[in-house]
Amino acid sequence: MARIVIFIAFFLSGVTGLLYEIVWVRIFGLIFGNTTLALSAVMGLAGGGLMLGKIADRHEHPLKLYAWLEAGAGLCALLIPLLRAPMESLFAFLYPQAASQATLFFLLKFLVAFLLMFPATFLMGGTLPVLSRAVVRESERTGFGIGTLYGVNTLGAMAGCFVTGFVLIRVIGVANAIYAGVLTNFIIAAGAYLLWRFSVASRTAPALARAAEEAPLDQRVKIVLAAVALVLVFVMTNSVYATTVMLTTMLCGIGVGSFVAARRVDRARNLFAVFGWIEIGIGCSALLAAIVLINLSWIHDRIFTIGPRTSWWTWNGVRFFEAFLVMFLPALLMGASFPVAGKIAAPRLQNLSSRLGLVYFCNTLGGVAGSFLTSFILISALGTSATVTAMVLLNLLLGVFLIQYERRHLSRRFVAGFAVVGMLILTLGIRATPATLFTVAYSHVEKDFPLIDYREGIEGTVTVHEQVKPFSRTKRIDVDGLNVAGTSFMLKTLQTLQGHIPLCLHPNPQSALQIGFGTGETSKCALRHPLADFQVAEISQDVLELSDVHFRELNEGVLKHPKFDYAIVDGKNIVKYAGQRYDVVMNDGNYAVATSSASLFTKDHFENCRDRLQPGGIV
Repeated sequence: MARIVIFIAFFLSGVTGLLYEIVWVRIFGLIFGNTTLALSAVMGLAGGGLMLGKIADRHEHPLKLYAWLEAGAGLCALLIPLLRAPMESLFAFLYPQAASQATLFFLLKFLVAFLLMFPATFLMGGTLPVLSRAVVRESERTGFGIGTLYGVNTLGAMAGCFVTGFVLIRVIGVANAIYAGVLTNFIIAAGAYLLWRFSVASRTAPALARAAEEAPLDQRVKIVLAAVALVLVFVMTNSVYATTVMLTTMLCGIGVGSFVAARRVDRARNLFAVFGWIEIGIGCSALLAAIVLINLSWIHDRIFTIGPRTSWWTWNGVRFFEAFLVMFLPALLMGASFPVAGKIAAPRLQNLSSRLGLVYFCNTLGGVAGSFLTSFILISALGTSATVTAMVLLNLLLGVFLIQYERRHLSRRFVAGFAVVGMLILTLGIRATPATLFTVAYSHVEKDFPLIDYREGIEGTVTVHEQVKPFSRTKRIDVDGLNVAGTSFMLKTLQTLQGHIPLCLHPNPQSALQIGFGTGETSKCALRHPLADFQVAEISQDVLELSDVHFRELNEGVLKHPKFDYAIVDGKNIVKYAGQRYDVVMNDGNYAVATSSASLFTKDHFENCRDRLQPGGIV
């Protein structure tokens, strides 16, 4: 009975963890950006798992410690929103000095976000290794306990992600969602504390671990930990930059995979081989997922018919189904790898929490590295196709190495040779992968407009499409599958009016800010007015470059206009923190439903635009 209560509590703990993450993105996303928040959060989780795991092995009452962790996490989560105003003041001071230096500004944002969220995420990160001490009582059942705990917590995170993203914020709002999460943390803490008070077993269980000393890590365990971190470099893309639908699907797969592995891992005789085969399975399932993704448009058109009567829930149900087809199997195997790695790293109860904390640390650290490398380096340098190929090959090579390592003692010469051959295979695989492998997915929403050019950048994938008919030729430019501008009669009319009407309404416009460049036609029209200062805020350099190549007949080379000035920044940040005032602010965002531009349609953003106006100015 006590164990069931613990599992329920840890499920609810997972719910609150994702609730806070989504809410923090809503509150602080404008200041830090979603990627910075995600990286900062997982760094805190990793540190908590590593350090509190060591403390748990020496602690006499793990349930009591767990209760304090949950209460502390709830208290910190309650205090974090109160720091929004000071953070905004700090960034208003830093932005003019550092915004022009992208790397420095990112590091500053990361540092501040890390310090802001570290107390709460540090405490959350310690809950898994600490609670494992209260659940796992037998060395022969270590894998079952670890896998069940990890699975329960991950499925709770899945539920928290879904309920918060689709229901809670819409029904009760952001502030009340935080209060609900804090109340849940306090209830969990009270329940764990009472369970400790009235459970004799929880008081006597830690004695064995307390008497033992930390044993050094076996060399093979170090290899497994490195594999856990290295594989996630390619799997955990800006997952933390991942939507509620994808994140929910991913968490569901990981949770189910951990549950399945938990019931079998303790019976496995050759854990290294099992871990190796799981890595091979991840590579193969990722390849299968890539094939499904390439053909997803074909599958979508033959199974679903989306029309005017399609409800919001039906449409999101379609998204869940398609995300399940692509992501569930790889996520299932990723989840299965955690209890296997935990069983390998912690074969005895003496060092269970510290070893599990180390596995969790490596797992989370790989997620941080994966989010950063994939988002900021790999996709821009190699492209999506080559990055996926590298991920698949890396998983396969790791799996083969682990299987061979278990079968025989490997000499340094073999290890060095395997590394050289592995690098050669990776290089050849990346070079042999067609760069256009996933371009069919980019044309899913532009079926009548064939793809003619694209760029895969840090801020998104920018595509240019062209439809050629006997007496007409129409081009469109999209960002992450959403059309932002083009040469159709409707779009040209809209782009022209956006450039002229605000400036015609103002009696004497001298300065103007345009948020979003599109094809550049709006900028061209605006610069036909006698402005002294004109600035464009565009978040993607690729939009400017592709528009200059494919839409020059519309924008007339406006990038070379002597009065044209642009900054590669988020438009919402430039009006909030830059401090410059304008006669006219033109908010040329695309769609309010788009993740990348939704914040350009909020009340806060338009109020910030109003605050940046000169007397008599127009938004």
